[in-house]
Amino acid sequence: AASSTTANLYYIAGLVNGAWTAMGVTAMGGTPVVRAIVNDGKGSLYVAGDFASVNGGATLSRIAKYNIAAGTWAALGNGAKDGAVYALCLDAAGALYAGGSFTAVKSAAGADVANTAKIAKYTPGTDTWSSVATGGADDTVYAVCVGAYDGYLYAGGNFANIGGVA
Repeated sequence: AASSTTANLYYIAGLVNGAWTAMGVTAMGGTPVVRAIVNDGKGSLYVAGDFASVNGGATLSRIAKYNIAAGTWAALGNGAKDGAVYALCLDAAGALYAGGSFTAVKSAAGADVANTAKIAKYTPGTDTWSSVATGGADDTVYAVCVGAYDGYLYAGGNFANIGGVA
């Protein structure tokens, strides 16, 4: 990635060798806000927020994968539907968890994935989204993490019910 000035960083930047660097974004559609970034340790970043597209790619809606070496963006299914993604984390196997105000995540075919309101799991090896345990949350998930000690998924937010548990 080439060095850039703040005028063309387009809502996301990396500090590389002491200089802020562009991340391959030439346009970010919708509400161009990035809310979460996580590095997979394998050369990619997962980026999430309110944006409707990155560089015109409609399937990058609210969540996308950035290949650091190639400087390219890729879809995770067809993104998140009707709301922002606020939080991201990875488990030890490399699965990505996303939390937010979205009503569902969308498969590569464009269908809503069942029981993924506000929280969902993405498996990179199969390029698929799935529900987390028994389903979604009844209100926004603002934080997710996987415990380094126990491997459990933790979620925080404005919900009173998650996965059918109140």
